[in-house]
Formats: sequence, structure tokens, C-alpha cells
Amino acid sequence: GLTAKWKAALSGLDEPGGFKSRADFYEPPNWQSGQKDFFEQTGLNEWYFQQVMRDEDEYYDDPTPFANKDTQQAVKVQGEPLYGDGTLDP
Repeated sequence: GLTAKWKAALSGLDEPGGFKSRADFYEPPNWQSGQKDFFEQTGLNEWYFQQVMRDEDEYYDDPTPFANKDTQQAVKVQGEPLYGDGTLDP
């Protein structure tokens, strides 16, 4: 399960200082305490299931926001002297 994945990721690494015991380093945080495990604490479970449940078309959507007019003007002011006015663009 998740504990095996955690241990596999740490396999072969040197133990860093600052842990109370070897178990504190080699076992996922809170895995025995009944609290949220590492994957729940970091939001990986939720993120994973959101990705799995998406329609395939959504993978190709570009989430990049469009530049507003001020940003477009700033790019033009700074870019044209360096890269020209775009007349060579196809």
C-alpha cells in the first residue's frame, strides 16, 4: 500500500538527522495515528482522483490565462526593440 511506496522512495537514502527514531524517518507521517496520511495532507489523493475522473479532452485544454491590455502593451514596448515588429512572422 502507501506505506510500501513511501519506504521504497526512501530506500538507499542516508538517514538525515533530527528524527526521534528510524521509524520517524522510514514510515509515512501519521500513518499509525489515525490522522491524515502523507498523501491526504499534501492533497495528492484528491489531485490524483481529479485527474483520473477527467474527460480526455480536458487534458488538452490550455489553462494559461490571456494577457490583459497592459501586459500586451508592456510586451510590445520591451519586445519590439529586441525582436522586431513581427513582419517576419509566418
